[in-house]
Amino acid sequence: MEEINIFMNGTVVTRDDANRVIKDGVVVCQGDKIRSVGKRGEIPELPQGANIIDAKGGLIMPGYINPHSHAYCSLVRGYQIPGFVPDGFMDNLRNKWWFVDGQFTIEQCRSMAEVSFLEAVKNGVTTEFDHHASYGAVTGSLAQFSEAAEQIGLRTCLCFEVSDRAGKEAARQAVNENIRCIKEAKPNPIRKGMMGLHASFTLSDETLAYAAERMESENAYHIHIAECREDEEDCQKRYACSITKRLERFGMLGEKTLIAHGVYLDGEELSLIKEKNAMVVTNPESNMNNGVDMPPWEELCRRNIITGFGMDGFGHDVPTVWRIGNALYKYKTRDINSGWTQLPEMIFEGNAQIASTIFETKIGKLQKGYQADVIVVDYQPPTPLDETTVNAHLLFGTGGKDTVTTMCNGRLLMKDRRMLTTDEEKIEAESRKQAEKLWRHCNMIRTGGEAV
Repeated sequence: MEEINIFMNGTVVTRDDANRVIKDGVVVCQGDKIRSVGKRGEIPELPQGANIIDAKGGLIMPGYINPHSHAYCSLVRGYQIPGFVPDGFMDNLRNKWWFVDGQFTIEQCRSMAEVSFLEAVKNGVTTEFDHHASYGAVTGSLAQFSEAAEQIGLRTCLCFEVSDRAGKEAARQAVNENIRCIKEAKPNPIRKGMMGLHASFTLSDETLAYAAERMESENAYHIHIAECREDEEDCQKRYACSITKRLERFGMLGEKTLIAHGVYLDGEELSLIKEKNAMVVTNPESNMNNGVDMPPWEELCRRNIITGFGMDGFGHDVPTVWRIGNALYKYKTRDINSGWTQLPEMIFEGNAQIASTIFETKIGKLQKGYQADVIVVDYQPPTPLDETTVNAHLLFGTGGKDTVTTMCNGRLLMKDRRMLTTDEEKIEAESRKQAEKLWRHCNMIRTGGEAV
């Protein structure tokens, strides 16, 4: 018999088709699906023997979705290469990030996945799309991620970042790692694999052709496009076309193509993306940190392109990054009204469309028939909270760490801030151990000492 979990004694923020906010609401979950949502007393007789989750007056919401992340950032948080001061985005990419991801071990892949997925759950994220790179340990790395996700209980879409930067053979290993992940994920309803691609400027035609050939009937790609100007300029110089046009030539632009960043996409590329029903995930905090520019939000929204909102390795605190994006939008446009409707649409509608498309099921709403991804947020509103004010309350009054309870696919992962599926302290201790080992190893290489 399927387990029944009932969330009650809170305000239900449904994000359903009517965007209902239900005071003293109830969400009934049966197995991995939501069975009913409504006001207490208006729902038919509640099942006997159900597991009751008391929201204690807080908010009951759909779990957050992070459609673009890099778990490897968790082991590099705070690390600085001795004496290295990057001269712009490309220098930092080539001489810090590519250097570091070339040193990761298989044990470190497991640790970074565990601690990143743990942080996701603690911040109310129930679906995570991770774009991984570990050219020091390619084969078997995504299996470590999959096992970590299974242990913690997080819904994940995984891929390995294919690139020619480590040589042709390594690029082919990365393609095959993606194919293994795609095949092994098929029987698991909360696991998916995609073909991960780094960016056009690090991918030869030969590698793109090999990736497309190995995908056979699959057609799900996760790629960085136009995160920096150099990506677009390189494609025009070497291939005499835009990046999206180049991908189209290889059959890589379709309804299951997830484009990360898209900062410098022009009108012609946006038209092609719309024509092919591809999806875009913007990452404003990362873009600002890297000193590039802001995504073309206005054009993405105007053209009704499915657009999501991601973290790109900057933790999992969705409301905090929402605040950053909100301020950035207004600063860039000099319009106080900019971003007010567009950003919540990306976070709660765009992200849900992306997840639902890739996982081929209904995700992201508290509505009958949707996946039972539910969180409880410890927030007592100091002013009226309803359909017209809920976004302001979430934006200005909450943070990811206000999450107290997280359920994914009908399974309770955290309740009253206590992890139920894993040993939190053990994961964090192992992460510190592996990070220290990694940093020491990188420092020895860079200072001319003996690698460890």
